[in-house]
Amino acid sequence: KGNRQRSVLVQAVFRSNFLLYGLPVAERISGAEGAGVVSMLLAMIIPLFNFFAVFTLEFFSDKNGKGKKFNMKPIFLEILKNPLIIAAAAGILLALFKVKLPVFLSAPIGDLAKCATPIALLSLGMQFDFKKVNTNKTYLMMGTAGRLIVVPALALAAAVFRGIGGAELTALLSLFASPAAVTSYIMAHEAGADSDLAGQLVVATTIFSSVTVFCFVFVLHSLSLI
Repeated sequence: KGNRQRSVLVQAVFRSNFLLYGLPVAERISGAEGAGVVSMLLAMIIPLFNFFAVFTLEFFSDKNGKGKKFNMKPIFLEILKNPLIIAAAAGILLALFKVKLPVFLSAPIGDLAKCATPIALLSLGMQFDFKKVNTNKTYLMMGTAGRLIVVPALALAAAVFRGIGGAELTALLSLFASPAAVTSYIMAHEAGADSDLAGQLVVATTIFSSVTVFCFVFVLHSLSLI
């Protein structure tokens, strides 16, 4: 019921760790073809994820609390100032104008990117407080079930109904069945939302995704869809 928890739950359910978790999954299942489809999806999905994550956190922030008149202008100003949005926009511009970063910049940035998720998960694991899990138990179950079961089940069923299969379905599987994005914890903390719940959702969805992703892959493979 609280806005601090509501924004975190909404973000966790729709925002998956598509880049760092989904890409390797698609590559393992469908090889280079699957990775190619994921790469095309990434160009659209990552900016959208970042935009709607910032929007959600700002929409449910204290600035738009109960009894206050809703104002869209400050929300869009915060979105424009967000580092993730700026970085996504800069990347799109570099891609459009075919600008390549020099090796002395691209190499260390690439190495740092590869380390980001393991380090973030290690930090979250070290800060994990089992006492707070009991407090957020209901929200944690809702968020984990929504991210790992409800969303992928609905999305994949719709995709199969539309006749999508093979590498394209694998790409959608990696998009919708991945655990909650690690950066959702950082963004929740910066926005003043319930960062404890956000961190717990990242940890829980990351752990249980090993089971749910396997189940989805098994079912789709058994039906000869991937």
